[in-house]
Amino acid sequence: PTVIPKGAGVSVMLAERADETVAFDIAVRIGRSGGWTEECRTVTFSTDGEQSLSLEFRAGGDFTAGTVIQGRYRHRNGSSCSGGSPGSWSHIGETTVSGLAPADQASFDARYVGKRVLTDEQAYSLDFVSAGRFRENLGDSTYAGDYTYRNTGPDTGEVRFAYDDGDSCTWDVTFEQSSSGMAEYSCNDGTGGTANWRVVDIPVSGAPDLVVESPSVDDDTLETGASFTLRATVRNRGDGRSTATTLRYYRSTNSTISSSDTEVGTDSVGELAAGARSNESIRLTAPSSAGTYYYGACVNSVTGETSTSNNCSSATRVEVAGGGSGVGRAGECVKGATYEPGEGCDVYGTGGSSSSERFSVRSDGRASFGFGTAGGSHDCRGCTINGVRYHFRASHQGGGVWVVDDYIP
Repeated sequence: PTVIPKGAGVSVMLAERADETVAFDIAVRIGRSGGWTEECRTVTFSTDGEQSLSLEFRAGGDFTAGTVIQGRYRHRNGSSCSGGSPGSWSHIGETTVSGLAPADQASFDARYVGKRVLTDEQAYSLDFVSAGRFRENLGDSTYAGDYTYRNTGPDTGEVRFAYDDGDSCTWDVTFEQSSSGMAEYSCNDGTGGTANWRVVDIPVSGAPDLVVESPSVDDDTLETGASFTLRATVRNRGDGRSTATTLRYYRSTNSTISSSDTEVGTDSVGELAAGARSNESIRLTAPSSAGTYYYGACVNSVTGETSTSNNCSSATRVEVAGGGSGVGRAGECVKGATYEPGEGCDVYGTGGSSSSERFSVRSDGRASFGFGTAGGSHDCRGCTINGVRYHFRASHQGGGVWVVDDYIP
């Protein structure tokens, strides 16, 4: 007989006359001197005279590395388990349990997909929602990405987490049992440490939760009227299947995308299983007025969705130039646009002047323009700098965000 590792059972391949019913005893034991666990089975052989016969048993816990499992069988010389005279036992087959760590990615997925990892941090959990995909829960925030696993020893493995937002972490895991152990972790942001872990079933709410991720464009510096492609990914990070819905693309004058922005197109999104993604894209035309614009997308909510406050993406920025006309140049300020620390725009003089002054938001939340720096507003409507007349006003909205209230080049 061939014994299956990890304490699941024993199976043997037998050969007898075609269409004959026979009885067999099969026995297994843990170790080379322990007691045998036996079970009798009757088998009716197929026309080719071969049949697979198996016996499964369960242990009270995981087997540690090095545990020996043995198996054997014997013919009862009859067609019934209650009759016949048992023959001699076969030779004993055995295997040695190699360790608690999954042997490869497929084994890891089979064991942990659908499981939640808990640690000493009560506000933290991590879900393996599908093969290769995880969801990290930290308080009210949720993060997702791809994971890979590789075996590094009988009781150790390495799990790499690649977050959808570009961050990454590595867990060096020790399996003290199949459902618990210890991990050393390190992340690209410099954080790291050790944690005890255990797994439980993911609580199933049966509800979907749609989010829009990774907005991008194939060209972020355009001439007015030029064509470009906007892409975004819709993901169901909930526990239940989502019905078909609509993805709406938006253009904004600031870096916050919402359904109140200018809609520029739509896409149909089919049903999504828990953890599944749908990559969408649309071909768009740049605005006829040059300036700084922001693009993103929002997905329509579906029935039973656990949260609808996360249905819009972040924004991707696009600079639109005026095609050399001298009006609406690349990087030029746009009335109504917002700028955050590290961002800024060019303010051109009135009357089509080619002279400009830079408006910049500093890291401390104040903004500089012309010869001055201010924390509340810059009002240069009708002012003259170096002999050039300007019409420009910007004000601080709080949190380092400034808005261009008025601008006439």
